[in-house]
Amino acid sequence: MRRPLGLIVPVLILCAGLPVASLIAFGDRMVMPPLWVHFYGVGVSGRLSPFPVVNASAIPVPFAFTFDPHGRLAVGEAGASSLTTYTLHSNGTLTGPQSQPDTQAALCWIAKAGDYYYVANTGSSTLSSYRISPTGQPSLLNAVAATTETGSIDLAPSPDGHFLYAEAGAAGTLDEFQIDGDGSLTRLATIDDGLPPGLEGIATS
Repeated sequence: MRRPLGLIVPVLILCAGLPVASLIAFGDRMVMPPLWVHFYGVGVSGRLSPFPVVNASAIPVPFAFTFDPHGRLAVGEAGASSLTTYTLHSNGTLTGPQSQPDTQAALCWIAKAGDYYYVANTGSSTLSSYRISPTGQPSLLNAVAATTETGSIDLAPSPDGHFLYAEAGAAGTLDEFQIDGDGSLTRLATIDDGLPPGLEGIATS
């Protein structure tokens, strides 16, 4: 059955397997606040619940998601270029937001690699690095962990967590970085082989 989402513009879909529930989350980036994080329950047959649980985002424009080792939802929120974590409950509600801005512009992606979290700032063409405490508080390690070509928008770490790849959509390039032991990034190369500007989406395996 088709379920229209109205004026919502989904930006990422993420599946969360919790001890007592499975949930699918997505954020929306409607032009005007408030902005929301939506959760659909996933049944044993794979069917979604008829309606989502809708949570107000602590910071406007929730754009990308991952999880910390303690199961807190970590959200890159573009409106104030901040990383926010939330406690995610099995009923799809979010509580206890804790935020830390990165002082850059338009945080549009987040990727976890080992103990570190990296975000792509499209408006600044930079990458920032974070850690998240056991209680969920994000701490900014380096506001400019690396610069990229114009319009860094998507990130993906290597499966072993030793490398990070940053897609610069406006430039149509891919930047390669080594993740050092302290979380710093060492540039290895920039690939510019004629990819079209405006590209989005990157994955590693």
